[in-house]
Amino acid sequence: ACTVAYFNVAQLLAGKEQWREACDYYKTVIDRGYIAENKEIILLSYAIALSRLSRFDQAQSLLTMVIEDNPLHAQAWAQRGLNWLALHEKEKALADFIQAATYHSEYAHACIQLGNAYRNDQHIDQAIVCYEQCVQFLPEYYGGYLSLADMVHVKGKQLGDQNLIARARNLYEQTIVKNQECYEAYHNLGFMYLEEGDTQQAVKLLHKALAIEDNPASHLGLSIAYLQEGDFLKGWREYEWRLKGPEKQPLHNQCTWNGTDSLHNKRVLIYAEQGYGDTFHFIRFAQLIKKQGAII
Repeated sequence: ACTVAYFNVAQLLAGKEQWREACDYYKTVIDRGYIAENKEIILLSYAIALSRLSRFDQAQSLLTMVIEDNPLHAQAWAQRGLNWLALHEKEKALADFIQAATYHSEYAHACIQLGNAYRNDQHIDQAIVCYEQCVQFLPEYYGGYLSLADMVHVKGKQLGDQNLIARARNLYEQTIVKNQECYEAYHNLGFMYLEEGDTQQAVKLLHKALAIEDNPASHLGLSIAYLQEGDFLKGWREYEWRLKGPEKQPLHNQCTWNGTDSLHNKRVLIYAEQGYGDTFHFIRFAQLIKKQGAII
């Protein structure tokens, strides 16, 4: 009874995320001799608490004990995989995540997390393997298809492989079937069509994306599509959204000319915002500013 009381206190402390204190009580439970039928939950709970404190070596030993006693314990496999990921042992993490998903498909979400880690390290092939595992175990989860589409598209562009690019397009379409409110799928697919020169399809998809999320990036894509079609009125209007993105703020603190206010005797600074090609192309319009009485 006393051992059970220590375990209950440990669980209560863990619920409050007081991990250090919880570990002390879990250790006391083990030192006092746990009841055999409670061994699994005690070791797992202790391992999770140790993991929260980044005491991974101890945690991995306990999780391995749980797995050896019960190879079908999905949560133990998943937690050990998360610890491997924290230790930058990605291959070991993937192996454990696959085992966890084999016994409980919901743990395939961890494959997304591992895939993102590979993605951040620019390891495209490994990220694709992880995302494919998620799609295999969770065929109805749209996030797996979306992440897989992103990486397959990147690889296809790098290799110039039209088959991979076509597969990425199909994966984005499957994402939309799984979740018709997925902004990223419409946006990314819209940009794919834009890159391929299909501006009509790009405009259609980007408008759908904007109906879900009013994002400057999609407006910028629309501007490029409209400009390519020769619809300069819509194109330049949408292009103003470039200034509303988090990394595209004006390079000055002064007010920006709105295109209609009088410039007579006003001092106007013209600065290069884009590349040299755009700068050389548009500098000719400085004459129109000067004709309105501005001092350039």
